[in-house]
Amino acid sequence: MLVAIVDVETTGLNPETDAVIEVAAILYSTEHRAILQQVSTLLHVDENPAESVNGINPEITFEIASLFHSEAIAKMLEASSYAVAFNSDFDRQWFSFEDNHVGESVEIPWSDAAAITYPRMGHKRDLVNLAIANGIPVVNAHRALDDCRLVADLLGKVPDLEYQLARAARPKATVIALVSYDDRHLAKDAGFVWDSLVSKAWAKRMPIEDTESLPFPVAVPTVSAVVLG
Repeated sequence: MLVAIVDVETTGLNPETDAVIEVAAILYSTEHRAILQQVSTLLHVDENPAESVNGINPEITFEIASLFHSEAIAKMLEASSYAVAFNSDFDRQWFSFEDNHVGESVEIPWSDAAAITYPRMGHKRDLVNLAIANGIPVVNAHRALDDCRLVADLLGKVPDLEYQLARAARPKATVIALVSYDDRHLAKDAGFVWDSLVSKAWAKRMPIEDTESLPFPVAVPTVSAVVLG
């Protein structure tokens, strides 16, 4: 199976007002656990409010001109069974292929690399800490191609990769952990984040069926706050 590992660096978090400043993609073979093709480029922007995060000076993007062609990434997606990104909900919203976005539209299932079970999960479930926990060196975090390579290296550690990719492609919902202050570590250890997805609550995007294995009950705020577990 082929998958397209993708990553974008952006000038902010809102696709309606911010722009993609860098995009990268890797065509990856799950059979051979190998990178077949990779592409990365900066995109022209006038300013980059997120420079402190991604380290990209907007002045260097003026050198890009019209060198970027979205067809390469589109062809990778067309050849792949899944588009794979770490926290794919964020990356996929920039692939609407309008102004300030990336490429041309390709219909493909998205698989979230953050939802895959790796040999060593560690205590922090972000990309950098998962890589370190699995013995993968981290060179330049928050540059698009480097992050794609970290995902590729992590996928190479997963013994049941095709199964994990299929599970990570299931529909997700935002769920709230119903934990006391003393038990907040249970939510944190399960990958829930505080006051980010839901104001003043521990929340996580995940398949509803996976909530059954959590050691605490959850609520789904978009479904009349139905309590599960």
